[in-house]
Amino acid sequence: LPDSDDPEVYAAAVAEVLFGMDHASYEPGDYEAFFAAALWGEILPDDRARIMATISRRIPTAQMWEQMRSVEQSAEFDVELVWEPRTARTHRDRGDWPDGWEMRTVSGTQTEAWRSPDDGTQTSTRPVAVTVAMACPPATTPCRLIGILPHVES
Repeated sequence: LPDSDDPEVYAAAVAEVLFGMDHASYEPGDYEAFFAAALWGEILPDDRARIMATISRRIPTAQMWEQMRSVEQSAEFDVELVWEPRTARTHRDRGDWPDGWEMRTVSGTQTEAWRSPDDGTQTSTRPVAVTVAMACPPATTPCRLIGILPHVES
């Protein structure tokens, strides 16, 4: 992830990794380790485990990963919009969150390609979105991941 103090840049990079997984070069555990390493160091161990469980649910299982690999499936993600959700503004304005806690929703288009045994290369596109929580200045610099929400905030 980029060394950025800009929550929009950081959240977009998280979404690009999440929706652009490389099934040929990496394993599901590689992505879990990647996101675990990106987590902010100030997160308590119990919270870290809960956050990682939520993130892990967004990563395909090993069995599904092998199916994707067997058809040479690949994914790309094009960011279209990044915004601060209304709920994040409300929490920040009320002082519910420490300074530097940020949340951004990222939406865009995911394009997947795969090889069908009979039909050659197939592609599909779909709109996707994710909400990313992070700590940024003055809490920490550069921004660090706090979590990927299980649902999208608008």
